[in-house]
Amino acid sequence: MLNTKDDIKAWLDSMEIVKYTINDDLTVDVDGPVRLAHNNLVEIPVQFGVVSGYFNCMRNQLISLKGCPKIVIGDFNCCYNQLTSLVDCPERVLGDFICSINPIQDLQNFNTHISGKLIHYVPNNEEGIFELKHLYQPELKEYLSIRLQGKIVKNILDKKQLTEELSIELSSTQQRSKNKLKV
Repeated sequence: MLNTKDDIKAWLDSMEIVKYTINDDLTVDVDGPVRLAHNNLVEIPVQFGVVSGYFNCMRNQLISLKGCPKIVIGDFNCCYNQLTSLVDCPERVLGDFICSINPIQDLQNFNTHISGKLIHYVPNNEEGIFELKHLYQPELKEYLSIRLQGKIVKNILDKKQLTEELSIELSSTQQRSKNKLKV
């Protein structure tokens, strides 16, 4: 983590983040969106506080969400990183929380209050389905929204129903693959 206001300011300016305030505790509040996508970041070197727009850190090499804002007024997007957990994620997201295409193993210690949906896109293969089964947590069912090959699976009531949905999707995908081979 950067530990001087000058270093933090230099980094924020290099990332083209505007309308920010560096607080005395060195947290950064932003009046507007934060776009950190496509920067090959392995870590976020500042601690964000409140972001009054969306926060997009997708398509980096993040292995942790340390430095992410405590509160995001819009969507939070951390897709296409190397995240195995959602530890250090925001405490509150007033939009959707999008964590697709990450090798997330479970939602342990995930206690973000989300006003929108938790969205985790799963690649259409068995490995992705295995990953999705581990992500499922019944206590989050009101926020759960999973996209499988363009289809959104919402508000799954229990693990049995989730497993049935996944089995149907896998079977239809395998059948389409067999049909293509016959042609």
